[in-house]
Amino acid sequence: MVKEATWRQKGRLHALTFALPNDAETGVSGTLVLRVEPEAVMLTRFGDVTWNHTFAAGLTFSSTLRMGELWLDVVSDTETVDVEIHPHGGTVRVAYRMTIGDVAQQVALSLQFGDNAVNG
Repeated sequence: MVKEATWRQKGRLHALTFALPNDAETGVSGTLVLRVEPEAVMLTRFGDVTWNHTFAAGLTFSSTLRMGELWLDVVSDTETVDVEIHPHGGTVRVAYRMTIGDVAQQVALSLQFGDNAVNG
């Protein structure tokens, strides 16, 4: 769980930036930036793992995730993107099917930020 993030807004674009905790098992750490628009979420990861990817409802996107010397092809078929933002925070929900290499999984992500974010 991430407890601190920076939230910036410019027009219809909202940016959330936060440090990713150091993974005790792999030692991987970094920074994640989510650019949130009403119909899309763009993810950029920096650090030990680098990745740029876009999620938009009804669309398929491809990208490459890099972890050290390992490069993985990623494909996502986004089912829904639901963005609710108000003056003091918001909620972003994304549901998608992701394939990394030859492994596929169904993912449902919900992110709350601002004054009413749930901790725990």
